[in-house]
Amino acid sequence: MGTHSVGKVNSMNEIEKYYIAIGSKNPAKIKAVHLAFQTLFPSVEYSVLPQKVDSGVGDQPFGLESTIQGAINRAKNAYTAAFSSLSPIKSQLGIGIEAGMIPIPQANTGFLDFQFCAVYYCNGTIGLGAGPAFEYPTEIVQRLIEDPSHQEMGTIIAHLSGIKNIKKKQGAIGYLSQNILNRAEILKYSVIMALLPLKSPEIYSR
Repeated sequence: MGTHSVGKVNSMNEIEKYYIAIGSKNPAKIKAVHLAFQTLFPSVEYSVLPQKVDSGVGDQPFGLESTIQGAINRAKNAYTAAFSSLSPIKSQLGIGIEAGMIPIPQANTGFLDFQFCAVYYCNGTIGLGAGPAFEYPTEIVQRLIEDPSHQEMGTIIAHLSGIKNIKKKQGAIGYLSQNILNRAEILKYSVIMALLPLKSPEIYSR
C-alpha cells in the first residue's frame, strides 16, 4: 500500500464553496458523501462531482491493505478525473469509498465487512476513516471464498435477495437488517471520520 499522511488542511471558514470529486457513480456512495457533509458542515456550500474510476484492487477487496488502497486509489483517481485540467485549489477534494472483507479471527466466519473512506486534498495529503463493520452469514461468506471468479459480495446478495442492483440501493446491510439500516447510512460514518481533519484543522495541525 502506498504511503499516506494527513497534512495541514484549511478551515472551512476560509472557503466559500467546496468541490468534491467522488470516485464512484453508485447512488449509495454519493448519498453517503452528501449525508456526511450535511452532518459536519451544515452551513457550507458544496457540489459533488461523481467520477467513474478504477479502484485498482478488483471488484471484491480482501484484507485491510487492499481495501484501504482501493479507497485511496478511488480518491486520487476521482480528483485527477475532475480537476486535472485545473490548477490545484484548496476547495477541491477527492473522495474514495471502498468496502472489503477484513480477516477477523474472532468472527464466526473469520471476516467482517468494513467500510473505508479516503479524502485526497489538493496538497497531496490523504485523510482516512472507517465506518461500521458487520458479519455476513456463514453460507454467504463460504460462497464468496469458494467462488473461483471472486464475484463481489453485492452480486451474491442480489442473487439471494432477488433485489437487482442492491449495492446501489439499500445494500447488503439493508437486506440483513431488514431495512432498519441502509448502505448510505453506514458509509456516511466512514466519510465523516475521514473528514475530521477538515472539521477541526486547528487540532490536527498541532
